[in-house]
Amino acid sequence: MTLFYNNILLSHEYPIGRMKGPTRKKGDWFHSISVFCSVDINTIRDNYVSCRIIHFHSEKGSPVLSTNNSKIKCIGTHSNTKIFVLECFSHSFGVIGDIKTNNGYEQGFGSSNMNFNDILNIAVSKWGNEKIPYAHQRNESYNCVAFVDDILIRVRDGIWNKRIVDLHDKHRLVL
Repeated sequence: MTLFYNNILLSHEYPIGRMKGPTRKKGDWFHSISVFCSVDINTIRDNYVSCRIIHFHSEKGSPVLSTNNSKIKCIGTHSNTKIFVLECFSHSFGVIGDIKTNNGYEQGFGSSNMNFNDILNIAVSKWGNEKIPYAHQRNESYNCVAFVDDILIRVRDGIWNKRIVDLHDKHRLVL
């Protein structure tokens, strides 16, 4: 069975502030999440589709990884970018964001033959499910963006995102 994955950037604004596509301008986004569906969300419109979410929970003292069962649907477009809503983030709007690697930005969506439980186990094997500090140094940190960039490259390519590994080694942010 094919599982579709997406990097979804969330905002409280619609249309989304200064958003010009899926780039991550400071102030436009408050969270980045990885969304997994049995359907390509680029093909959905008015109906909700079930999805599973893994994201880096950034509140101090909380477990690092959080999962949600939710539903997602497209509610329209803005500047040729599809706008989505998720039931579990009911006061937010989302777009498919890009993934940042050492080679620049790459598309933040695709498909895999892995099932959700295997992906969750892979995420937990690296990022754990312990309570660790929310570390932030420039954009080189343990945060929601780093997690989504890392896990989606791992699902796509079978390796961790070299950019995240390098930055964490550089700043000695180790798990």
